[in-house]
Amino acid sequence: MSAGHQFSAAAFRWQEADGNPDVVAGNCKAVTDAIGDIYAQDMTNVIFGDLYRRAYSLVLHKRGEELYSAVEAAMASEVQALVGSLAAAGPSGQSFLRELLATWRRHTAAVSATRNIVMYMDRTFVPATGRTPVRELGLGLWRDDIVRSESIRLRLVEAVRLEKGREKEDGAVDVPGAGDLVAGVTEMLTELGADVCHEFMDSLPTVSS
Repeated sequence: MSAGHQFSAAAFRWQEADGNPDVVAGNCKAVTDAIGDIYAQDMTNVIFGDLYRRAYSLVLHKRGEELYSAVEAAMASEVQALVGSLAAAGPSGQSFLRELLATWRRHTAAVSATRNIVMYMDRTFVPATGRTPVRELGLGLWRDDIVRSESIRLRLVEAVRLEKGREKEDGAVDVPGAGDLVAGVTEMLTELGADVCHEFMDSLPTVSS
């Protein structure tokens, strides 16, 4: 209840101080702080109604540029943190694939939640200015910073090669979940784009019979 009252006051101040740099910065910070909480899976302080209205007000008052830049920077920072966690993940193999796919699901859920917050920006400011929509921005960050990261890509190729080899050798009977892991990676790559999937599959060494 108090949070609602706090937002009402903030919204009123926005109307009073149209274009006030402190108000613009405060609303952008509220959105980017929420993005950090969403990626951390800590939803305690994430109030979607408040955040949507803040983002809406920014775009309505011609501050879409500031909002978009803040969101873009926040998402890029969070993906870089994911790169670090994956770099420190377990050795190549099933454990790495599980960690990668869990992180991918966490990322896509965070992108979806972020888009819900800035939906008005995504539907108005983004097409009007030719910017990249939030969903595609998230996919691009994952593609370029994670899948195409040299260290992660090499581990991913090796892990998939090992799993496909085990499937071929054992018929996946003694490798619980192996097929699901490879299928999960394929689905992830396909969502990133057919070219990304083909690029990755072409880099896999042929498993000898």
